[in-house]
Amino acid sequence: MNTFNRYLIHFGIIGLVVFIIFFTLIMIDGGKLVNPLFLSVIVLLDLFFVFFMTLFFYVVAKPSSITFTVKDRRGLINELSEVASKKWKRNNKVETKETCSFKFGNKYKDWLTTPIDFIFEEEKCTVIVPSYYQEDVLRINKKLRE
Repeated sequence: MNTFNRYLIHFGIIGLVVFIIFFTLIMIDGGKLVNPLFLSVIVLLDLFFVFFMTLFFYVVAKPSSITFTVKDRRGLINELSEVASKKWKRNNKVETKETCSFKFGNKYKDWLTTPIDFIFEEEKCTVIVPSYYQEDVLRINKKLRE
């Protein structure tokens, strides 16, 4: 499932809960205190919330791929571990011989968000990261090159 669909499901459920709450209030009230016009405005705002929040988070979390050469693989992983735990709040590191992934460790967050993957091939590293974190990876790479 792609990122857009995951965010659409997430924010759609939030919007559905808001709609159910207001619909229940109208049913209990009978339309005396809560005007049906008010409900239609709330539903419209709810739909805008779902649509625009889905688009915003999709753009921020869209995966981008960066490839660069790396000489000190262990140094890169150590720097990334520090940034991943402090800034990105991803404390679960899964490291194999050729890859390194950073995840939240929470099943729902891991399902909802784009994973951060580092794939090592000899002296080349390919990074698949949400576009929002792209600058951090480039900054770490620049720091290690100096």
